[in-house]
Amino acid sequence: MTSDESKSFVPQPPKPGLKDKIYHLGKIAVAAGSSMLGLSVVGGTANEVIEMVFGSPFQRKQMKWCGDVAETLEYLVNRRGVSIEELQEDEEFISFVATTAQIAMRTHQEEKREALRNALLNSVISVTLDDSLKFQFLHYIDTLTVWHIRMLKTFSDPRTRTEEELSKYGAINASPFRVLEVDFPELKGKRDFVDPFWKDLFIRGLVGIESLHGMMTREGGVAKRTTVLGDEFIKFIRQPDELNDEEKPLRV
Repeated sequence: MTSDESKSFVPQPPKPGLKDKIYHLGKIAVAAGSSMLGLSVVGGTANEVIEMVFGSPFQRKQMKWCGDVAETLEYLVNRRGVSIEELQEDEEFISFVATTAQIAMRTHQEEKREALRNALLNSVISVTLDDSLKFQFLHYIDTLTVWHIRMLKTFSDPRTRTEEELSKYGAINASPFRVLEVDFPELKGKRDFVDPFWKDLFIRGLVGIESLHGMMTREGGVAKRTTVLGDEFIKFIRQPDELNDEEKPLRV
């Protein structure tokens, strides 16, 4: 290389690899959602207090969710053949990721974060699901409690139970509430605690019966109670069946 050439030579940074692009896309989308949760405070001292109390934990949650998003994107690109360029241009997907980030920043409960990770994955895989319904399901994750979700899961997939399993609910008769008491001992006798959660699910059209307290056969007590909408929601927040233990991209 001549002296003139050396003077004009400018080193070029290495081109980003696929992993870099994936993480960058996830970081942009998460940052877009997180920025909407920023705290605006007048006065330097107040800002310092807010930063001291909330800054570090908030940043840790943000980075953790950014990692979760990157893992999901990596699975979609490497295992499902989704184009990273298509995702970058998909405004609906970017909006979806940004919305999940807002919800993730508002919760400390791992069950909700698991639901968000699965929803993000299913938002791309479930191509037949209406776009508006996807965002409605995100709203459910945000506003429902973990007890709402646990109750839905309990009555969404009636399992074939042995006689020994059925006997736990009563000799002959049982009620759906009895099923919850057995499956979740911490709910035993807490009708006043449980009923408002179930009423919420009924009003939203996620379950088909208004009360958990009607006596019926044991088989009736454990019967499926979710509606079509409830089934769609549970499916959306569960890890896709296609993932086996070796392929799990998420920490669920």
